[in-house]
Amino acid sequence: MPKEEAEETARYLALLLGLAPHDAVNVSRLLFFAARRFLECVGLEQATLLVFEDVHWAQQSEIELLEYLVQHLRDSPLLLVALTRPELLDDHPSWGGGLAAQTTIPLDPLEAEHAAALAGRILFEAAKRAADVERLVEVAGGNPLFLEELAASVVELGESEELPVTVREAIAARIDAMPANVRTALLSAAVVGRTFWRGVLQSVGGTEEVDEALAVLESRDLVRRDPSSQLAGDAQFTFKHMLIREVAYATVPRATRRERHAAVARSIEETLGDSAETLSSILAYHWGESGEPSRAVPYLLVAADKARRGWAKGAAIDLYSKALELAEKEELRHRIRLQRGFALVELQDWPRAAEELGGLLPELEGAEKLDALIRLGNATVWTENDAATIATAERALPLAQELGDESAIAAALAMESQGLAMRGAEGDLDRALELGDRALEQWVPGARPYDLTNHLHLHANATCWAGHFDRSVDLSRRTRAMARDVHSPESLLRGGGLEALALAGLGRHEEAIAIWDELLEIASELGRSPHVVLNYSSLAYRELFDLDEAQRRSEQALELAGGDALGMPTQFAKSDLLFTRLLAGDVGGAQAVWPSLWEGAEHATGWTTWLIAGRLAAARAEIALNAEPAESAVEWAQRAIEIARRTRRRKYEARSLTILGEPDV
Repeated sequence: MPKEEAEETARYLALLLGLAPHDAVNVSRLLFFAARRFLECVGLEQATLLVFEDVHWAQQSEIELLEYLVQHLRDSPLLLVALTRPELLDDHPSWGGGLAAQTTIPLDPLEAEHAAALAGRILFEAAKRAADVERLVEVAGGNPLFLEELAASVVELGESEELPVTVREAIAARIDAMPANVRTALLSAAVVGRTFWRGVLQSVGGTEEVDEALAVLESRDLVRRDPSSQLAGDAQFTFKHMLIREVAYATVPRATRRERHAAVARSIEETLGDSAETLSSILAYHWGESGEPSRAVPYLLVAADKARRGWAKGAAIDLYSKALELAEKEELRHRIRLQRGFALVELQDWPRAAEELGGLLPELEGAEKLDALIRLGNATVWTENDAATIATAERALPLAQELGDESAIAAALAMESQGLAMRGAEGDLDRALELGDRALEQWVPGARPYDLTNHLHLHANATCWAGHFDRSVDLSRRTRAMARDVHSPESLLRGGGLEALALAGLGRHEEAIAIWDELLEIASELGRSPHVVLNYSSLAYRELFDLDEAQRRSEQALELAGGDALGMPTQFAKSDLLFTRLLAGDVGGAQAVWPSLWEGAEHATGWTTWLIAGRLAAARAEIALNAEPAESAVEWAQRAIEIARRTRRRKYEARSLTILGEPDV
């Protein structure tokens, strides 16, 4: 790997593997990209096969990582093989679709000839004798695992008139026939989990001659020793198949399970001491199953925090929710809900974050309430709720002043600026620009980097709309620099895209297009949707009169923006296509689609209510100038001028004034 990449890649891989408990990253795609670069370099060293087994049991975050790798690994001799049951398609129906280089190989039941060969080999190698192979093949129905278990049961139990009719029955029969000590070891190991450790198994109790019992289980191919261990100095084993562990676990009486879960948790705590939190998810599970939920909650919170700082933010929400179910004290429940709300903000699940934090606010006080208000403001901005954003800022600012929190004062001023810019009423944009500048002047160095990055971008937007292009370029460049510090690809793309847009406003189209092309490559590398960059860049191509390229970019942006919770990108792409039609002389086409766009703008929220509406009013004046009576052109030009002057949109004011100056008008 190139030296300039190695240090950062190693850092992200450590986060991905849970080996950096005190580090954090806000965006999973940076970790995914590190995994991709590492594997590409491995492949360049030598052709490499990567095998992923039992994908149907993978967590959502693991599925996302695998899908990312499959889509983006390139220019390296790598082959990925993913083994899964068909039920994976129930939750992921598009699995494997849309890939340029993929092959799906359905594994049909073994044909009788091959099934007989497999059963015969198992029987001969294990017992050096023949058996009624044809009968085993008939019962197994071509299922290799079932056939293995049936053959093993014949070896261990001898032939019988009745054979088990399911895989689970075959496994259960083998377990029931084991020597008592070996059976106890297997059942205790099942309580530990699919992965278990010799020392932990011994500490659970009930098993004599643990090494001998494990040797028997290995020889019967029920468990396998792993080459490395999560517990230093303790041998680690894994059940050969998840079903073996499930059947063994179901055999353990409930009361015994609880006792053994508690024993497992105590053993891991004693083994790891102060480092027990490294296995927080495992300890949370065992204390929860032991009937002592109060001891599970701290580990659930540690596990949630690790997931939140790493790449599995969706898993963090689930862990916080589980902790909330088990927590009894009201104070602790408040703290868990607060952290879950913050995690939803980081996950950019804005509607749920707004609901969680908004509902919790009446129960909070002081610094906790202030932090909740600041995070709530993030959510209301990105759900385009200008009224809620302004109201939240008006609550946050006096509280920050009362607490003497200078960093929160700046963040609250920024929030109010963003809310006013969204609303766009008379005088709002001027006030937004003033407050936005004040927020930046008062920002405490190094404080609230995420909020600063967010404000730099949104304030750059406002200055660009007002025609202050040089100022917007400066703010956008600061956004890009901060985006790297807070590891935010979204801010990197938005900041860079807006920088290029402001450069185009200054007439520097060549520089702008170069930046947009670079950002499109970055978006592809990181697996991010480029719809925002495409929206920004279509303007330059319209101004250069490359209308085919402008149309292509707007159509692609419209297609990609469908899953964006923010409505403005979709509205922008639609209005961009409208202006492209007008420039191409397709007045009839523009006239046909305009009513639906205007209706959408009238029912929109946030920036769309004035930013898009102003553009549409100007477009309507042009349509009327070419296809309707002069009175209609005057009416719409005057409406467009009113919106443009109120919101400092000089470009559309000039455009509409030009229409009023036409001889026929």
